[in-house]
Amino acid sequence: MAILPPPSTAAEVERLSAALRTRGGLFQVDGKHKFAHLTLYMARFANSNIDSTVAEAAKFAERHNACALDHTGFHLTQGNYYEVSYARSEGVLKLHQGASDSLLPLRYSPGRPWIEDYFAPYSKRQREEAERTGYDLAGDLHRPHITITRFAEPPARALPSPEVDLSFSATTIGLFRADDLGAITEAIGLWSLGA
Repeated sequence: MAILPPPSTAAEVERLSAALRTRGGLFQVDGKHKFAHLTLYMARFANSNIDSTVAEAAKFAERHNACALDHTGFHLTQGNYYEVSYARSEGVLKLHQGASDSLLPLRYSPGRPWIEDYFAPYSKRQREEAERTGYDLAGDLHRPHITITRFAEPPARALPSPEVDLSFSATTIGLFRADDLGAITEAIGLWSLGA
């Protein structure tokens, strides 16, 4: 489950991702095949549980309000993901925890999570969260961000960090399918959050 940013924020992420594709980015967020998003909760779900998962996501959207996402800068992770960073505000953490609580009971293989190929090696805490919730960046490890791209190796020169404010109000969430790099590729359902 993820928050979709407004078109202006998505366009800036797409612009940066396209520019970094020529500098070794492994994928490009293009708004057609891979979409800008801020993950609230990520896990695998059995195909037999998709209808139940969609129903829970819809209920979640009805119970939660929109919140402000404050852009705090850009970040290159240890796994070489380049991201737009957002503050860990009360509003976004409430959405993250609510998404986790709503969907956790429906996930595939509870207690024995699928270790995704695209993750960097798990820290002890990440493994614990993955086992507990299915998502390695859950709970205290949640880092609100929108991924721009990933590199195979740390970039040789400085990455762009434009002086543009990418803050926005989170009003739209969705349930999505993701590819082998964790990029969302297909919407299963989209919902508006309350005011």
